[in-house]
Amino acid sequence: MSLREAIQSYHDLLTDELTAASQAQLDDQQLRRGLFFGQRPLCTVLRPRFMTPEQYRFLQSRTRVLLRAFDKAYRRAIEDADFCAQFGLLDWEEELVRHDPGFRNPSPTSRVDTFFVTDRGGLRLTEYNAGRRLPAVVWRPRSASYCHPRLARSAQLQ
Repeated sequence: MSLREAIQSYHDLLTDELTAASQAQLDDQQLRRGLFFGQRPLCTVLRPRFMTPEQYRFLQSRTRVLLRAFDKAYRRAIEDADFCAQFGLLDWEEELVRHDPGFRNPSPTSRVDTFFVTDRGGLRLTEYNAGRRLPAVVWRPRSASYCHPRLARSAQLQ
């Protein structure tokens, strides 16, 4: 199935009834799990990003580069107080950064907005969002995302 056909198949499944039920389920599950930024739900729409296998591999390879850069900045910040000072950490954040969490990459990322630029063959990073007031959200497929069961069963898209 081509990418265009996969997208059309997804759109064909979206009836008014299904989208309303999916939105109600999304809102309910986020409310139950406290997935809000203030009063705003963390996810307001259910809209998958369809990609070809080639695009997905490209995204993975570029993300690895970006995450290595985040790791490098983190390592330097814990070793060099002058370098760390540029981030303007609060006292409790300074203390937290210096604490060994017991796993390899303790650097939290919240959201990196990127877009495929198909005609130019690339990925463009437009914004990195990492506000201090963002809640810590642990990624678990059942708690951080939801797909209506009928849609999940019907859309056998890879």
